[in-house]
Amino acid sequence: MATVAAQPVVRAPHTQHWRSQHTLALGGILVAILAVGCLMPWAAGRHDFQYARLAAWVMTLALFLALALVVGHGITGLYRGAFVDDRNKLSLSRVQMFLWTALVLSAYLSAGLANVGLGAAEPLAISVPQTLLQAMGLSTISLVAAPAVLHGIKKDNVTANASPAGSSWTDLVQGDEVATENGVDLGKLQLLFVTIVLTLGYAVVLGHAYVDHGLTTVKALPSIDTAFIVMLGISHGGYLAKKAVPRADVPQGGA
Repeated sequence: MATVAAQPVVRAPHTQHWRSQHTLALGGILVAILAVGCLMPWAAGRHDFQYARLAAWVMTLALFLALALVVGHGITGLYRGAFVDDRNKLSLSRVQMFLWTALVLSAYLSAGLANVGLGAAEPLAISVPQTLLQAMGLSTISLVAAPAVLHGIKKDNVTANASPAGSSWTDLVQGDEVATENGVDLGKLQLLFVTIVLTLGYAVVLGHAYVDHGLTTVKALPSIDTAFIVMLGISHGGYLAKKAVPRADVPQGGA
């Protein structure tokens, strides 16, 4: 039986957006993150160390965002490029996953480096609450499941843009189907509200915890109640269920 050689996949020419400026900016951001970490031990003997620790966390979080913006611009030519999905639309699940990941990792990094400055025997022995890990897990599930639902169930009715330049921040709350693209998707809107409230609320609590620790080491990130996760889970469930329920296109001239 004769075999047929596999043919290479021919792709359309890709516009190269990455320039030397992006490489320099990326390197500068990584150096800045390292510099912030190195300054923490230096500030350990100061009476206002808790505020230095808070400032280090805020700066690290801002640098994580800057890194995402530079990478997005270098790959797609848009600063929001890291949040654009395979349909060339801004993805709420991508934005949410970035928020939770950046929030938790920046908090862990700044706490660990601060513990080094305070002479902790095990500076990275920082407990991360199970519920916080569950919040990150829910955002990851949505990131994976949302495209699978759209392409598997609604592939014939899903809207897409020709290029990332067609993406808009309104994509975060607009419908994904032809029949709903000009309207507000309440499932997305609810998840957006819940994400903003919960991430902002946790960030404020975390900031207060850093100040309240004073000159003591950080051994655990602030715990969150299970109701927090239930609320987030309900929003994610509604978000994915809304995507999974097909809706026929509205006929032209129909009600």
